[in-house]
Amino acid sequence: MIKLISKLKRLNMQSNKGLIVCILFFVLFLLIPIVFQDNSYVTIHDNLDSEIAWRVVLAESGKAFTIDPREPVEQIMNGIPRGCLPSGLNVIVWLFLLLKPFTAYLFNYILVHCVAFIGMYLLLRKHMIPEEKDMFISNGASLCFALLPFYTMYGLSIAGQPLLIYSIINILKRKEKLSDFLIIGLFPFYSSLAYIGVFVILALILLFAIDLLHNKRINGSLALSACLLLFFYIIVESNLLYLIFLDPNFVPHRAAWNGSGGLSMLDAFRSSFDNFIHGQYHAASLHDSYVLPSVIFALALGLFRKKANKALLYLLSAIFLIAVWYGFYSWAGLSFFKERVPLLCSFQWDRVHWFHPVLWYAAFAFALAQISNIKHGKYISIILIMLQLNLLVTNSDTQAQIERSTKLMRGQGSSLISFKRFYSPSLFNNIGSFIGKAKKDYRIISLGIHPAVAQYNGFYTLDGYQNIYPLQYKIEFRKIIAKELEKSKKWKEYYDDWGSKCYMFSSELDGLYIRKERKFKIKDLELNTAALRSMGGRYILSAVEILNSRQNGLSFIKRFEDERSPWEIYLYKVN
Repeated sequence: MIKLISKLKRLNMQSNKGLIVCILFFVLFLLIPIVFQDNSYVTIHDNLDSEIAWRVVLAESGKAFTIDPREPVEQIMNGIPRGCLPSGLNVIVWLFLLLKPFTAYLFNYILVHCVAFIGMYLLLRKHMIPEEKDMFISNGASLCFALLPFYTMYGLSIAGQPLLIYSIINILKRKEKLSDFLIIGLFPFYSSLAYIGVFVILALILLFAIDLLHNKRINGSLALSACLLLFFYIIVESNLLYLIFLDPNFVPHRAAWNGSGGLSMLDAFRSSFDNFIHGQYHAASLHDSYVLPSVIFALALGLFRKKANKALLYLLSAIFLIAVWYGFYSWAGLSFFKERVPLLCSFQWDRVHWFHPVLWYAAFAFALAQISNIKHGKYISIILIMLQLNLLVTNSDTQAQIERSTKLMRGQGSSLISFKRFYSPSLFNNIGSFIGKAKKDYRIISLGIHPAVAQYNGFYTLDGYQNIYPLQYKIEFRKIIAKELEKSKKWKEYYDDWGSKCYMFSSELDGLYIRKERKFKIKDLELNTAALRSMGGRYILSAVEILNSRQNGLSFIKRFEDERSPWEIYLYKVN
């Protein structure tokens, strides 16, 4: 950081002004959740419904650093093995141990976006477009990358890639410093092995092989980098790896994932094309409107001038090949291999597309550098950067944030489900107080609302959303909802072929959660109440009224509502 500051001082005033403007814009972007706090809108899918609640439960359980991967965490799914939850050596878990839930989320949110900006800036300035005349491109492209709608609960899995690549290129060029090895060694503590770590390690091994063939000598530092990543990922994820590979009694629910079926050849092409053009929401790059046209224009410009940008071609080729793999990974033609090689089915190898954001914005920077060389090209590049920034802001959590959150803070109605409204602690505290028992002494199950809400509020749940959990539990839980699954092809396939959301489904519900304004009522629910009770289930927290509750051996106790909550909870007791 000190060296970066000293370099900035040597830049001309115009470049400094550009960087300052970018930083000010970035700070304003980050200020929004700081101002609104837990009234801020936060993504629900794979975020509020899972990642945040898991870490809150871990922080409250006292088992964040438990060494035994089989130690049950009682609050989730009747005692899920500790190894199935996030590692205690992950930075985000530390934040939730030290801070209140939203403060931890906010701190992580800011940190992830800041590292994204710094990493992309260093990568572009040092290795890709180092010319002083192109510094405005480094500033703009770095800011664009930093404003992507990252799933920040995945840490630096995507946002940290530019910084990681920066260090790896330093090592590849044999200009490594201690800081480069520190960056590589720390990356496993703030990212996910399953989401990106596996692919980074494989990419490093491939890079090592290519470097060896090209230079006819071993780059020991590059080999050390791969070993560092592998070693620390093993340390960080030791509990999970033990369960999967060393515990003969643990069979993950992923073992039952359906590897048969799949997309037709035509649909696989369509999926590849869609991924290339639009990307995928977990690794959103929002490149289709301005980044992709800029890249195509720059390539056409290079061909016209007979000065093709090889780096740009290589990047676009890598993006294209990843998109093809993403689409064809679900092709029916691979079913034969998936059915015979369990790891092909139970692990999502198509997640290599998580490299797309960094590749697209590196390509964007190269394209802008080429465009800026034509007449009025600098102004065209600036306009493209501004258009992309506008697109990123309007597609971020800030789009509806200011107007709707302001209404919430004034006590006015809003359709926005903020962090606080989603978890509704006041409403669920009332429910817990009404039941009047220690929450550890009974188990609940949710209907029409994510189990994460109850988990966040301290209830012990039979249901849950987990990336991995015992297959036997999935089989036992299915007995509760078997008749409802048979009435709905949608939910049957959702549970049987996937099942990471071990929920109590109703064939009459069209979604996973029902807000109170819908006033929905279930008419013909069919539960196996005996199975529910045998698993310890004593209460149902339902977001909808169950008209035939008595026929299911349930007793309606009370309806709970809070004007600040989007939920209306009907409390039923299991007879």
